[in-house]
Amino acid sequence: VAASGVSAATMLVGNDFERPPFSEVVQYIDELPDGVVVEGVTLSPGPLTNLDVQGSIPRVEVFRLTVPEQKTRPFGVLQPFPDPRDVAERAVIAADGGPITVLIRAPYGAKVGEFLEHLPDEYELAEAVTVQGIFDVTALVYEFNA
Repeated sequence: VAASGVSAATMLVGNDFERPPFSEVVQYIDELPDGVVVEGVTLSPGPLTNLDVQGSIPRVEVFRLTVPEQKTRPFGVLQPFPDPRDVAERAVIAADGGPITVLIRAPYGAKVGEFLEHLPDEYELAEAVTVQGIFDVTALVYEFNA
């Protein structure tokens, strides 16, 4: 009982156990020129991600990378995950020369790494912004440099 009490009190102090402030990340993204977001943070299979919650919805198109792309049904074991190469191709087309912002948790997983490998060489990392919570979320901003 005492351990539960100490644990509960510890969670109330500081922001070590808070959900990352996705609204701050979205505010940062919304200040960038038009582009796209690639969501490589979510581990929960959905149907909603952190960028589908009121107050955390960016004004630009969002591509899911680490969870199934459907948003209407609860998770099913056999739902396909997005192909990183396909997501990279669609993100580049949709960005139309604008920035591609990739949201990650460090260290990022294989799907994010594969996605980054398939970005054209003209997209270069321009900035990285991190917000802290129970886990850190980093926005990697890739800009088109012809």
